[in-house]
Amino acid sequence: HDPSAQCIYASDAGSGDISAINIQSQQSVGTFRGSSTDSGTSNGIGLVLNQNYLYAGYTTSYTIATFAIGAGCQLSFLGDVPAAGLNGGWVGGMGLRGNILVVAYGDGSIQSFNVANGLPVSNDDEQNSAGFSNSYFPEGVDITQDGHFAIFGDAAIQTTIEVADLSSGKLAPPVLYTLPGNGTATVQSYNSASVWLSPDESLLYVGSSQGNVISAAFFNKTNGHVSFGCSSPDRKSTRLNSSHITI
Repeated sequence: HDPSAQCIYASDAGSGDISAINIQSQQSVGTFRGSSTDSGTSNGIGLVLNQNYLYAGYTTSYTIATFAIGAGCQLSFLGDVPAAGLNGGWVGGMGLRGNILVVAYGDGSIQSFNVANGLPVSNDDEQNSAGFSNSYFPEGVDITQDGHFAIFGDAAIQTTIEVADLSSGKLAPPVLYTLPGNGTATVQSYNSASVWLSPDESLLYVGSSQGNVISAAFFNKTNGHVSFGCSSPDRKSTRLNSSHITI
């Protein structure tokens, strides 16, 4: 939202462009690029934004580009910072709340950045996830409204959620929660790489992209504890991904 327009931003991995669309007019208002070396052809370009800045994670160049958001959905490129996981992974998922940008890399490591002045500055907390030793790699990221907890959905053979305390201004070692399926032998909710916190922060919705199952888990916003709620039947008609759940 901005005073002059309601905006949608969409990235194009092939061209490296970020398109800006005015929702009211349903027209493109321009395409914007980062630096000449920014590239996301391998695994795409993830986007997160707040009122003033848009952050683009380029998976091929291992960079996060910062754009200032101007009137009428315009973007102005400000600069890049290098962003690679401890084990050589690209930016797989991002979450943004207040002055903290949280990143999950494609290699099982996580990190946070301070974005108070626009360009991300590392909080020096890069670490492997709690599930790393079991090859459970965080991908989906959400953050509580008060910035107390970062929540990660893992790409894993089970439905696994990781919760890291952010109250110190950086990521504490995350706690791993493993959730059961829906109780049937034929339906397994795995690869829980998409996770969303409900508006009242009482529930987590988890899309399991290789199990075709949507799960709900109870979330305690006071202590970050996660407990199983329920799972849907096998959604055989579609393969779930991050575009299939919105709140």
